[in-house]
Amino acid sequence: GAIARYKKLLDSNNIKLTVLLTPHNHNMLDGIDIDDYELFIRQLANITGFYNFMFYNKLTEDDCNYYETSHYRPHVGSLIVQVISGKSSQPSETFQYVSTSTMTSHVKFLRSNFLRVRGTIQ
Repeated sequence: GAIARYKKLLDSNNIKLTVLLTPHNHNMLDGIDIDDYELFIRQLANITGFYNFMFYNKLTEDDCNYYETSHYRPHVGSLIVQVISGKSSQPSETFQYVSTSTMTSHVKFLRSNFLRVRGTIQ
């Protein structure tokens, strides 16, 4: 796919790629199909490691962090920059770093996280 081609091009030019999944507001997360999301996570982790902020947590469940469901406020952006630069003391409950070695446990976490918050059992 396109992401894999882009990653290969960057690697061949010695450019480091940092990928993150944005912390969407809980109202936007409610519309995500967990099966499709799991497939996407598996595919992405097989291409590159990435930071995942896109699950229900204290950041995404606080409407004060957002202008509306998809655009977060500047302090959230600053937090993300601190996390990906390694300068954050932010608890890992607001993000997880996902790689091929952590993908399976992360997918289990995501499914549990989504089903718990949505009040469904599977």
